[in-house]
Amino acid sequence: MLYDQTPDQLHQFMSSLLKTFQDNPLILEEAWIEIRTSIGLSYSPDHGISLDTLIHHADQAMYHIKHNGKNGYRIHDTLDPIQRPYEGGAR
Repeated sequence: MLYDQTPDQLHQFMSSLLKTFQDNPLILEEAWIEIRTSIGLSYSPDHGISLDTLIHHADQAMYHIKHNGKNGYRIHDTLDPIQRPYEGGAR
């Protein structure tokens, strides 16, 4: 959990985290395994107050990434899908 982060700070953190995964493959018995992630984020109070609601919204954001290219992240929001500015990762 990250505390007291703005959407811009979350975006920067997630971009950095994805780059770290991409730049550091897992080496297992001399085989290089690329690490791919699909991460959904939500934050309080904008996306809910209860943990269940926040997890649900983060899951929705994660599944959006899984169904649209994988290896990225999405911050949950309630805007029209065309207007979603905080999405990142490889396509």
